[in-house]
Amino acid sequence: MKNKRLQKYTFSLITLIIFNSCVPKGYQKSNIWFGGYRLLDINDISSAVPLKKNAIMVNDTTLVPIMNGVNKNDEQIVTSKTIFFVKNDILIVNNEYFFMNLIDDKNILYDPIMKGCWHNNDYHVCITDSTIQILNKITNDFKHKCFTIEKLSNSTILNLFGNKFSCDKNYNYFKFQILKQTENVLYLRGFIDQSFKDLKLQKTYKTIKEKNDFHLCDDLMYLNKPSYRYYTRNTSYKGGTYHIKKIFKNKYKIPVEVKESGMIRIRFIVNCQGKAGRFEMLEIDNNYCVKSFNPAISNQILNICMDLKEWIPGTKDKQNVDSYIFLTFRIKDSEIIEIYP
Repeated sequence: MKNKRLQKYTFSLITLIIFNSCVPKGYQKSNIWFGGYRLLDINDISSAVPLKKNAIMVNDTTLVPIMNGVNKNDEQIVTSKTIFFVKNDILIVNNEYFFMNLIDDKNILYDPIMKGCWHNNDYHVCITDSTIQILNKITNDFKHKCFTIEKLSNSTILNLFGNKFSCDKNYNYFKFQILKQTENVLYLRGFIDQSFKDLKLQKTYKTIKEKNDFHLCDDLMYLNKPSYRYYTRNTSYKGGTYHIKKIFKNKYKIPVEVKESGMIRIRFIVNCQGKAGRFEMLEIDNNYCVKSFNPAISNQILNICMDLKEWIPGTKDKQNVDSYIFLTFRIKDSEIIEIYP
């Protein structure tokens, strides 16, 4: 009996130590956190997806949803004694949910200083009355979003949504917090390119020049997030595969003195506007080993695919969406003998 009581006491003590080590101390009710995202895979930071409603208040042992906070219809993470801790100004809940701390800066200037273009070595940002353009200079990734301004705990939040084509709030995106503004410098904090960043941006009069006219309606679907990736959601081509075969029959020229066989698979995205982009090519031989076809074959097939203009976008819940699609070409002696999805 004595040993059982000792074991029970030891277990309780260990549990208390573990719980106390995870819970931050000294929190006041003014500690408000925003910008939540959840990992679909807790071992993969690239699997982050934004929470639709994402402001919470923290005291010593409890996370409390506030206005626009997490609700039961979203990701329910709030319990009376939720395990959480803070690392690098990020509130981490159950190693799965992440929130950023709001600052209390009453000197933030709102309009019109925020409008205009700003940049640093990595990013170029242009802001108008209701839209924001973000260009990653390193990867050339471009985002065009609508935004509304939210005021929370004396802080300013840019709630990003929509896309190049419309301000559709069904296309929810991550939020940015305006940390500080001066006439020549803008400080932003937010989740971008798979991590939280604080961006110090200098004023510039150089605008963003888009390098192509292909834009995703949902920027998140191109990341490695299975729940955002749609494959052939009834995506089709005007006239069907028959019309695609007819186009290739007219345009594809069998290279002279080149005899190669195998398969070429083209994967690409048809966005909600019916435009195609983000083309990728896989080349294999008849033994399904990766090979490289003569460019007179592979480049010709890719270029014809890129010229196909009459795509009909896929749908989800009666709404047009971006979707992945495949075209596979079986080749014998450099001649296309079959085309199939």
